[in-house]
Amino acid sequence: MDLTVGLNQLEHSQRRLSKKLKTSEKRGKRLRKSENGDDCNSKSSFDYKPYVKSLYSCTVKRLKAADIDQEVKERAIACMGQIIANLGDSLQAELKECLPIFLERLKNEITRLTTVKALTLIA
Repeated sequence: MDLTVGLNQLEHSQRRLSKKLKTSEKRGKRLRKSENGDDCNSKSSFDYKPYVKSLYSCTVKRLKAADIDQEVKERAIACMGQIIANLGDSLQAELKECLPIFLERLKNEITRLTTVKALTLIA
């Protein structure tokens, strides 16, 4: 009985984590949008830079983790791809940490497709 309850709680926790990563992915995409909805190359009065490092650090923790649910792992890859695509110019030092992780994920058959999609977005 206790094992079943524990597994249900773990599954629920993994689903919540996946949703949080999806939200972070959307934030990374919108953080550099201007007020009129133009792309990230437009000038905006909003200063996004204070949020970049915390968004990155929260996501990279999940990206590095090997013992997480597959859905969470794929969501972390997609989220990091979006963050680098939109905010990569503010993360030059962190790319040395992150890009080798993408290379590892490319070597894994299960995470390869998600990683290719993320790298395509970055390119």
